[in-house]
Amino acid sequence: MNIPLEMFILGAFVIGLFSIAAFRTAGGVGIVSALGAFALSFLCAKIIINGTLVQNIGGIDEAGNIVQGVTVIQVPALSYVFLFVAVVMVIQFINQVISEIRFQVSPDIEVFE
Repeated sequence: MNIPLEMFILGAFVIGLFSIAAFRTAGGVGIVSALGAFALSFLCAKIIINGTLVQNIGGIDEAGNIVQGVTVIQVPALSYVFLFVAVVMVIQFINQVISEIRFQVSPDIEVFE
């Protein structure tokens, strides 16, 4: 199964939105955002490594025929960036869960430090 480059870029944008939401919100929204960000980060890292990311190329040749093709994109260094984001989001997820547990035990404490 090939994944177009445009969908991959959209996935990276969603990771960015989830990451921002995980750091700016508290409670259930922050927990779900952190979960989504690190799940998508691991997925994007895997997509980069195993060679399913492709760029669709199309055009018209001199005879007027439509020519289509794909180019496989593999950037192993980019997978490390996604893995780093995933590790950071796991840490943020654990932080959010601990903050939520503390708030459930004692609701009068200040959640935002």
